[in-house]
Amino acid sequence: MPLASDPVDWELDTETHDLIFPLRHVSGGKGVAQRIGIKLRLIRGELFTNQAAGMPWFEGQGVDPNVVILGNPFNEELAKNEARKIIRSISGVAQILSLSATFDRTTREMRIEWRVSTVFGDTVADKLAVPL
Repeated sequence: MPLASDPVDWELDTETHDLIFPLRHVSGGKGVAQRIGIKLRLIRGELFTNQAAGMPWFEGQGVDPNVVILGNPFNEELAKNEARKIIRSISGVAQILSLSATFDRTTREMRIEWRVSTVFGDTVADKLAVPL
C-alpha cells in the first residue's frame, strides 16, 4: 500500500506500453521505473502542456539542434547527458547507479539502459531500444 505522498500511476504493460485492464495502480520502485520509461520515450515538444518535457529525439520547434539525438551521428555522451537529466527529474529516484547509451550499426538500433536506486529502498533497472 503506497503512502499518501508516494507518486501513483496507472500500470502499463511493459511490452506494449498500453494500460492494463482491469485498471490497477503502480507505485514504489515499479512506478519509478515506469515513469522513467515514459519520460524517455516522450519526444521533446510532443506534450502541448510542457514543450520542454521529454528527450530531444528529433529537430523541432523549441529543440536546440545541438542536442538532437536522431538525425545526427551517434553521440554517446549527448544521449547519456539528456537521459541523465530526465532520470534525475523523476520523483522517487535517489541515485543513478548506471547509465549507458549504445548504438548497434548492424541493426541500426540505439539502446539506453539504466539502473537507479529509489527513495523506497529498492533498485530498478530497465532499457529502451530505439530503431534508427
